[in-house]
Amino acid sequence: MTFAIGGETTGWKVTLESSNEIEINGKKYKSIEVDPMDKKIDHLEHKTVEITGTLQKREGIERGEYWVIVVHSINEANS
Repeated sequence: MTFAIGGETTGWKVTLESSNEIEINGKKYKSIEVDPMDKKIDHLEHKTVEITGTLQKREGIERGEYWVIVVHSINEANS
């Protein structure tokens, strides 16, 4: 779970494995926010997950541009 002053956050983010960092417009990210789209994901906190979704650029007053994965499906990964 993640928090931000001013509420410019979805409240959730995933931390990527170092070998799976995501690069967007030439910048590498080790974590990215997730918009669960009303899906219950509390039970997946601190677990390894597989997400299918759409990458979306958002803009906030405090944060400027930031990226979010809008979740189509999210499941606990088989370890």
